[in-house]
Amino acid sequence: SISTRGRQHIKAACDECRRRKLRCDGQQPLCGGCQDSGSICEITQRGTRGPRKGYIKALKNRVVDLEAMLESRIDPQQQQHSTETSDFD
Repeated sequence: SISTRGRQHIKAACDECRRRKLRCDGQQPLCGGCQDSGSICEITQRGTRGPRKGYIKALKNRVVDLEAMLESRIDPQQQQHSTETSDFD
């Protein structure tokens, strides 16, 4: 698809354009950058970005466990005072 500025958006830069930090035009079988430099134009499939599956859930569980540990260490009088003045609610 062509954006409003007229520049074509490509899915991924070829390995050579990525290595040389150039804007890849995405032409196949040879992009403009590889054609000019005489390089082999290959696109290596990259893995998905972001945290591994289950990582966020594990972090949330860890936070819950740590909060429970902290609450068990605070005496009841301090705990009541801290919940009254909490800025997080």
